[in-house]
Amino acid sequence: MQLKAAHIALAVLMLSTSTSAASLQGEVGIRLLIVSNSVDMDAAIHLKELLEDIGYWNVTIASAELYPELARLTKVDVVMILGGPLAYEGVGRLSSTYLPTDALRELMKPGGLGYWIVEVVDDVLVYVIIAGHTRVETRAAVDLYMREGVWETYLLVAAELAQSATPELITQLSRLGLHPMLSAEAVVIGKASLASIPKLAAHPAVVRVTPAIRHIVLVSISEVIP
Repeated sequence: MQLKAAHIALAVLMLSTSTSAASLQGEVGIRLLIVSNSVDMDAAIHLKELLEDIGYWNVTIASAELYPELARLTKVDVVMILGGPLAYEGVGRLSSTYLPTDALRELMKPGGLGYWIVEVVDDVLVYVIIAGHTRVETRAAVDLYMREGVWETYLLVAAELAQSATPELITQLSRLGLHPMLSAEAVVIGKASLASIPKLAAHPAVVRVTPAIRHIVLVSISEVIP
């Protein structure tokens, strides 16, 4: 009965209901999905809470079984897989798909842990595998990723503005972590890390920050920023 209850809990979307902090700034329109098994659920909840702390409110936790359907239906932007090649309940099979050979070897060793970032796979912008040799190391890998990895995970995003994209405003956004590439009227497109995106959204002139793929039509009429 306990195993069945745990499986059901994994199958249910765990959506944040906190909106008060999000209402104080522009919208962070990046959708994140954490894939976890029941063994690493504590680490998954910990990761979700840490992501919420820095400004991500659209974070879902799901099982490996439900992941493909959820990714398709919700058009997830970033998938974070908790667990290495030996992880239970289908997570190991999923993470092995994206982990490089040296990472697979590292995670087989006692004490092995880390995070690996794979950019642009299918419709998902970024896959992040956060894993350790055991669940203890996986929990430690979560903390390591939130200290360092969020600064290394880059997305191509569009900052939608409440005003024209002036050179002065683009400079301000650059100082907040946006690497601008294109601009068109009230949108600036560029690369930004997961750590920087909430900071961009908090700028008074920014309405929301979303994946740039939703603004791909703008490329033909955009100005390239030198």
